[in-house]
Amino acid sequence: MRLIVSRAVFRTLDGNSTINDFQELPFVPGTASLTIESSMTKAGEVTNYTFSAVIPLNRTAELQGNLVVKLFFEPHRAIELGCYDRPARFSFSNQGRVVGKLEYSTP
Repeated sequence: MRLIVSRAVFRTLDGNSTINDFQELPFVPGTASLTIESSMTKAGEVTNYTFSAVIPLNRTAELQGNLVVKLFFEPHRAIELGCYDRPARFSFSNQGRVVGKLEYSTP
């Protein structure tokens, strides 16, 4: 299932940060999406979440490290990815624009 993300917020889980509240996750409007795939393994069902968006280059530094990311999509739904035991982490690629990708799995 693929969903279009309208808004996102994040907070860091790293102890060295002075920001502990949720703040807006910057992305170019219309470029953010969330793909959800489930599969069965020997251990049970696993759900994989892949969030992708075009992120302004000057904002990628604040998205490094261990995070909790909350994604909002229609109709009035949201999902939260990341926790202290299993934090969410971005990876970035730069091919004419910076694309942030967050892959997260839950048992």
